[in-house]
Amino acid sequence: MTIDTLAAAKALERAGMENGHAEAVAVVVRDATADLATKADLNALEGRLYERLAAHESKLDERLAAHESKLDERLAAHASMQDGRLAAHESKLDERLAAHASMQDERLAAHASMQDGRLAAHASTQDERLAAHASTQDERLAALEGRVEAKLANAVNRMLLGNLAIAGLLFAALKLFN
Repeated sequence: MTIDTLAAAKALERAGMENGHAEAVAVVVRDATADLATKADLNALEGRLYERLAAHESKLDERLAAHESKLDERLAAHASMQDGRLAAHESKLDERLAAHASMQDERLAAHASMQDGRLAAHASTQDERLAAHASTQDERLAALEGRVEAKLANAVNRMLLGNLAIAGLLFAALKLFN
């Protein structure tokens, strides 16, 4: 900031100060205000500060982007590692499930085979019982048929004898009447 020392000294003289004192005061004020900033100085400083702030902001943005990129890379690597671990766990679980299913299939096949054997044995027993019952029934039927035939033959014989007796009586009666 520039001060017009002559104008300041004259203003002080008009106010009643002696000329030497007024000039001394004007020089002191000039020297004291020589290092003070003007509006232009402040505007220039503000412009430089904005430029530096923008430069720092740009550097921070670049650093932030670099950190974000590194974090993205680390996150992708971690996700890939976790995917690998998950796939390994899934594979182990699939193997265990397949082994368990195979074991259950074997147990089911053994149980089915045992049940088939029991069913075959039961069917065989029932077939034997049925055959024995049929044989018994055949024997009883044959005996019954034999008794029926014997009774029928006996009845036929009695009928024949009865018929012969009647024929003999009829013959005797005819002889008598003849």
